[in-house]
Order: sequence, then C-alpha cells, then structure tokens
Amino acid sequence: VAFLCGLRPYNVARGPGKDQARVSGCRRGVRRVLYMATWAAIRARSPLAETYRRLVDAGKPKKLAVTACMRKYLTMLNAMQRDNLPWNPKGSSA
Repeated sequence: VAFLCGLRPYNVARGPGKDQARVSGCRRGVRRVLYMATWAAIRARSPLAETYRRLVDAGKPKKLAVTACMRKYLTMLNAMQRDNLPWNPKGSSA
C-alpha cells in the first residue's frame, strides 16, 4: 500500500543526495490528501501527534517526521479496512 501511494522510500544511487532515501511517484493525489489528513491528525493530538513529536525531538527533520506519520496513518487505515473496524484512537478493541 505504501508503494501505491508513493510513500515507500527508495535509495538514490547518484547525485548530491545519493546517501538519502526519497519518496515519490505513483499516486500523487492520494499522497496529497494523506498529507493534509496527517497534519489534521497531528494537530488534533491523536496518536500520530505523539509519533511526530517523538521524531522531531529525536532530531529528525519535520518533513521526514510528517512522511513517517503518513506511512503509519496509511498502515492504520489499511488495517481498519482489512478488519472492517471503525476508527479507535486509543487502540483498544471496539
């Protein structure tokens, strides 16, 4: 699912940023919507906000922290759809 939305990191083989992984490609529209939904979740103090704050406090760039939260959010949404469960921000069973 992360690959289809363009959130799977891949290594750049050459150029000035060759030691960094990048995300791009695939379905830009889905990635854009997921980006805005992730920011809304971060601002609403959901579990994604805790992940974002932990990554930023560890010294990660903010853009990288948002991308990591997007991938985590996508994984949560995929699991909800797979198990046919409603959103439960506390993580306990419904």
